[in-house]
Amino acid sequence: MKAMRWVMVLGLVLMAAAPVWARGPHGGGGMGPCWAQTTPEGQAFAQDVAPLRQQLYQKQLQYQQMLNNPKTDPAALGKVAQEMHQIRQQIWQKAQDAGVPCGYGPHGRGMGWGMGPSTGSSQTQ
Repeated sequence: MKAMRWVMVLGLVLMAAAPVWARGPHGGGGMGPCWAQTTPEGQAFAQDVAPLRQQLYQKQLQYQQMLNNPKTDPAALGKVAQEMHQIRQQIWQKAQDAGVPCGYGPHGRGMGWGMGPSTGSSQTQ
């Protein structure tokens, strides 16, 4: 009887956690809307930005390798981060031009849908 109770508790915990796991470790979503378009425009957009996505993927791999190397020059790491940002901006601009919703804003992922300008930013617009 006691074992059955634990099995039920474990089952309830797993059922409650399933939606969290389904979204992934970083909240899910991400760039999904850009690539998951089933409309002809969305499919054309996905083909148009495929080379940029490949470039971004390669930069992300390079960035991760540099992070794992304790001898990496911080300036070089910053350069790769800036290159990734520029690629994301290009993808975002192409999405805007094609009318496809995209998870990246002109200033990076998640920017532009919040509660307004950040007070902690050193950039002014």
